[in-house]
Amino acid sequence: MKDHNPNFDFYSFNEKQPEKQTVESIPEQKTLPVEPDATVSAVETAAPVVDLYEQKARMSRGYSRIGWAFVGVTVSWIVLTAILQSVAQTIAPQLLDTFWFEIVAGTFPLYFICTPLLFLMLQGAPAQTPEKKKLSVPHFFLLLVLAEGVMVAGSLIGNGLMNVMSLLTGNDFQNQLNETFDIPVWLSFTVTVILAPIFEELIFRKLLLDRMLPYGELCAILINGVLFGAFHGNFFQFFYAA
Repeated sequence: MKDHNPNFDFYSFNEKQPEKQTVESIPEQKTLPVEPDATVSAVETAAPVVDLYEQKARMSRGYSRIGWAFVGVTVSWIVLTAILQSVAQTIAPQLLDTFWFEIVAGTFPLYFICTPLLFLMLQGAPAQTPEKKKLSVPHFFLLLVLAEGVMVAGSLIGNGLMNVMSLLTGNDFQNQLNETFDIPVWLSFTVTVILAPIFEELIFRKLLLDRMLPYGELCAILINGVLFGAFHGNFFQFFYAA
């Protein structure tokens, strides 16, 4: 007979005690998969975002430089034209009544002063030469027909818009191109056939476009077209020129 023990519980003593677990009986614990380092994942995920922000910032700086150069040249062109007209008003006022003087005063400062100025302002800006691609003869004529159709549509839009503006304002807006028939043929030929294609293509298809291409071809083409249309300064020419 056991000694009396106040801590002894008869009922619990008679209950079946749990078996002692040996090393062999311990169930094998499954190893949980190790989660990747959150810090590394965050850095790897953030890297493309940083590159995207950097690309946008570089694009913004590039287009800002191009835009300010274009604005500077345009303002210089307007100021030089105004100076020539003021000089003519003082020395020979009758020149202001001739359309040929207006053409000379408007085009020569642009071509021979402002174009070199634009070149200097864009010196050092990143540039990319357009990729040369072969164009078959059928493809060329197809694009020629499409371009002609788009230009006709743009001309109709511009003329229609100016007619609406004439009705709304009561002013008779006239397309300045119609006045080129009143100047000597040699001057019209020199300005519209020789100087304009050379210098305008140099400004927009070389100086500006080459510096827009590093930031995307489609964006460069669209912005360059809009600038070229706005460069003409009237809605008669804006849409088909763009």
